Amino acid sequence: MTRSADFLIAGIRFSVRADAAAPAFDVPETYLQFQVDGGGEPDFEIDVKGAGLPDWQAEPLFDSGGPWKLWSLEGGGTAISFHSTGMEEPYQLALVDPGFTRAETWLHPEVYRETPGFFPFTYPLDEVLAVNLLALGRGVEVHACGVSDGGRGILFPGVSGVGKSTMAKLWDDEEGVVVLSDDRIIITENDGEFWMHGTPWHGDAGIADPGGVRLEAICFLRHDETNHAGRLGPGQAASRLVARSFPTFWNHEGMSFTTGIAAGVAVSIPAYEMGFRPDRAAVEYVRGLL
Repeated sequence: MTRSADFLIAGIRFSVRADAAAPAFDVPETYLQFQVDGGGEPDFEIDVKGAGLPDWQAEPLFDSGGPWKLWSLEGGGTAISFHSTGMEEPYQLALVDPGFTRAETWLHPEVYRETPGFFPFTYPLDEVLAVNLLALGRGVEVHACGVSDGGRGILFPGVSGVGKSTMAKLWDDEEGVVVLSDDRIIITENDGEFWMHGTPWHGDAGIADPGGVRLEAICFLRHDETNHAGRLGPGQAASRLVARSFPTFWNHEGMSFTTGIAAGVAVSIPAYEMGFRPDRAAVEYVRGLL
């Protein structure tokens, strides 16, 4: 266990520090791949406080419909609360500064009692923070499998159940291939080129890699009885990409940035709608398509 750790995800450096009142924490195996040496300048700092939630006053901002909610803090800043069935209070609370560079986070005492070594930067806090930071002009997170095939970046976006993890497994044993993720990919723009990066937030295949590669093609997935694909126009590709992204509905400027980067990708990168059979022939079909 440790009291401090730094992680690099798609070029964003997160620094997690537990103060004297908070216990040490374990770093999950998936996150070990994204851990980097301390001492660098963080993009975002997470200060882990002791057990017990502070008093806080806020107005509702966004309800995910799942385990987390966003709140607008009195005096500026954002609160993120995380909820579990059977608990009236949040099991975790994060208070984020107005500039979105630092958060203080507390855990409910029951979490410390029931889960010694609880990783305070775990899902969904990690992903919620990343999505907000990306919307500040850094990039966009997409529900997709991402593959580096000999240095060629191929993105396979799709909603749950269309075959992202299946496609990741088909590519995983190929020579010269690195599967960056089977479920969550971050797209950034660097010097006029679009790059895609692996994240710790894997799917059923459990594949996560911290690498990145220049994006060269997009194949929107669906299961089918044969391998076939049709080219999409920029408008079609952009709308599909936004629909499979994680936009900040609560932030107008963030939404504009997300749709803008999706449009830029759609204009620059060839995109296809692809039906595929779950066998190795799908890999060779994609290679032939490109």
